[in-house]
Amino acid sequence: WVGEMVYFISDRDGRMNLFVYDMNTGLTRKLTHFEEFDIKFPSLGDDAVIFENGGYIYLFDLESEVVQRVNIRLAEDMALSREQRKDASEMIRSASLSPDGRRVAFGARGDVWSVPASSGVSRNLTQSSGVHERSVAWSPDGRYIAYISDESGEDEIYIRPQDGRGEAVQLTTGADTYKYNISWSPDAGKIMWSDKMLRLQYVDIETKEVNLVDQAEAGEITQYGWSPDSRWITYVRPEVEHYSRVFIYSTENEEGFPVTSGWYSSSAPSFCDSGNYLFFSSNRDFNPIYSRTEWNHAYTDMSRIYFITLREDVPSFLEPENDEVKIVGEEADSSGGGNSDEELSIEIDRENIKHRIAALPVDVSTYGAINTVGRNIYYLKRSFGATSTSLMMFNMDDRKEKSLAEIGGYQVSAGKTKMLVSHRGRYSVIDIPRSPFSVNEFIDTSNMKVWVNLREEWEQIYNETWRQMRDFFYAPNMHGVDWEAMREKYFPLVAHVNHRLDLTYILGELVGELNVGHAYVGGGDVPDVERIPM
Repeated sequence: WVGEMVYFISDRDGRMNLFVYDMNTGLTRKLTHFEEFDIKFPSLGDDAVIFENGGYIYLFDLESEVVQRVNIRLAEDMALSREQRKDASEMIRSASLSPDGRRVAFGARGDVWSVPASSGVSRNLTQSSGVHERSVAWSPDGRYIAYISDESGEDEIYIRPQDGRGEAVQLTTGADTYKYNISWSPDAGKIMWSDKMLRLQYVDIETKEVNLVDQAEAGEITQYGWSPDSRWITYVRPEVEHYSRVFIYSTENEEGFPVTSGWYSSSAPSFCDSGNYLFFSSNRDFNPIYSRTEWNHAYTDMSRIYFITLREDVPSFLEPENDEVKIVGEEADSSGGGNSDEELSIEIDRENIKHRIAALPVDVSTYGAINTVGRNIYYLKRSFGATSTSLMMFNMDDRKEKSLAEIGGYQVSAGKTKMLVSHRGRYSVIDIPRSPFSVNEFIDTSNMKVWVNLREEWEQIYNETWRQMRDFFYAPNMHGVDWEAMREKYFPLVAHVNHRLDLTYILGELVGELNVGHAYVGGGDVPDVERIPM
């Protein structure tokens, strides 16, 4: 406000520009004519208005109404944008246990790492500041580590020798959306993944042929796994008019079929080692609790663990015990047991499969991460109101359940001899437990240090943010915004970033072009300034 003149910025012509309102005449005039970027942070002085536009500072003289760019030179070493040594163990996002349990692959700060379980050398297999590698998975034969990488500009699947002696091999091409976690087939010949387009696919690592398993309509397929003989796939498909159902797909016949009803939500399917049973969790218990102040009810714990006998001739391990006379010379029936010496080949009887479902005799709770090792079933349990998650084990022979430990998560090695346990950001490799245990020794991740080229990393973050909005924005037309043009528009500014918060600001401007609420930008590896409390 200067005399009778009121200066303000407005987007009445599309972009934020400087305007003036004359209180005497009641007229409004447009003073600047920027078309590419908005005017930001205007500040009025005695005879000029200063503001930012497109990363530059401008001065608008009130008398002459001339706009002049201010040339600024900072006598600064820009230490916060130089290459820095970082501890990647602070940003572990995925982990995978080797088949023998001797090493663990980590996806940490965008790199693929191989770290010894007890002693040895930590290896950074990728060392790529400008590329984001994630979702690591060790092959069951121990030869490769697979991961998702945006090295090509889109999410593709790669494999590389686990010892670092060899180049990476790109298995997929033509990516058009975000890929979720990858899963190796037990024969180490195929890799499965799902994506934001609601597809479930797998690729043959020799031919690089991609096969579509299914494409949902109601949501992403996020739970899937292989049968022990690598011929079958089980997955959970969100449904439009039903609850999520468990499906089984034959890679030989290239067809799938549901094995659970749409009446109940089902999840976490997993084949047992012998191929006789399919385990899953399902919400089938309805025990409401009622409010003390209003007549309303809610359902808390609803699920148990269930299993399906995959063939008509497979007996349930929960059948009532009935002692019978053994005839001399007859072999004992080993159906339902562990692996035999013969090559496993699983057959499934589709007829009446939904009627061969039985429940484990366990409490109603919330269950997930189901795996079998021989005759033992492992799973995670977390009841309503509990402050921690418990690792449980159910034995098929004595039909008893044990609580083994309170942990955050676990993986069973492909060799079925070791288990990777995670809890509160730390990892430990232990022998397959059969009784309660406590973890006292953890994997040493102190050698996961890496030199990071921050400028390359910031450029990668910018491009990934652009892709994330493209792939996850609720409106396919991006609110009518030319999203590719927006990427090109703001990208030149990234070269001038000298602080992580500079990048956050640019990302905010990029996302702001979509004109949508609840789209926030924040976080990042911001330099920590030591402060003295007063």
